[in-house]
Amino acid sequence: MLTQYLADGNVIGSTVIPSLDSSLLLMYSSVDGKHFLKSRDLFCTVEESWVVPLDSITANANLLRRKDGSLMTVVRVLSENPAIADIKGADFYTAFSVDEGKSFVMGKKINAEEGCFYLMNHRILRLHSGRILLPVCYVPQDLVSAEFFEKSGCSGCFYSDDDGDTWHRGEWLYPEKADQLAEPMVVQGEGDLVLMYMRTGCGYLYFSVSRDGGVTWDTAEPSCLRSPCAPFTVSFDPYTKKFFAVWDNSFPGLKHQYPRSPICLATSEDGIRWEQKAELDADPMKNYGYPMLHFTEKEILVTYYENNERKFNKTLQKLKMRLISREELL
Repeated sequence: MLTQYLADGNVIGSTVIPSLDSSLLLMYSSVDGKHFLKSRDLFCTVEESWVVPLDSITANANLLRRKDGSLMTVVRVLSENPAIADIKGADFYTAFSVDEGKSFVMGKKINAEEGCFYLMNHRILRLHSGRILLPVCYVPQDLVSAEFFEKSGCSGCFYSDDDGDTWHRGEWLYPEKADQLAEPMVVQGEGDLVLMYMRTGCGYLYFSVSRDGGVTWDTAEPSCLRSPCAPFTVSFDPYTKKFFAVWDNSFPGLKHQYPRSPICLATSEDGIRWEQKAELDADPMKNYGYPMLHFTEKEILVTYYENNERKFNKTLQKLKMRLISREELL
């Protein structure tokens, strides 16, 4: 298992997408914009790097290849409502690049109505139908406050059927059995069903199922992945036809959202029943989060932040890469 650090300080999460020239592009967000790394050897070495001054939130790194070959990202703009802006709630806009991420042109606003929205890294997904899903956390207006907002989220998707030109909102999934449904991520296997996983404060990641392409959702249920209220990723591997998850495998501690160690990898045949396969990092004096998965035929690329303290501190966070041979997971 190869380990390498790709970035230092004020880094949370990343996303990876194949470039048109057969290299890979990794993008992460930091306080000065969107950072790009280009590599032909799964980021063992970096061929080229650059920064595009878009956005300033460290958690939002999303890229999607459009049908015309251009790239789409999602840009956060803090809400004009002071109460929402105080808790970093935002509006989201598309931005497009025709030069493989060297520059972007701003597109349209995704959310038509004003609201308190949050988007995390590596979330945007194209379904088999061609529909694009953008899963977001939403805090209703009457619950917007610095005291309660982290425990009052619900989840849902904006969706586009015209390759990101226009967007519609699906139904919100409100917590019925959990205290909150936050930082959603959607995944689709070989069939038509869409799964949405969400973090909660109830000791487990929760999940829901959509049968109509992310518009409506079943009641959220606890998964078998125990977790504090902490970030995670769930992805479908096109090579093994299995689902993969990377998450903080621990029950909640006395401190809200912690402990974020150990960070582990699990696989599933159906996206619901999971089997742990590897412990990626397990230092109890550190914390880990906002992972990302990218699959190749022989290897699995995982990134996540590593923080040398047990508490959240953006200035200390490093973007860590693990390159796992598939043979290691057998």
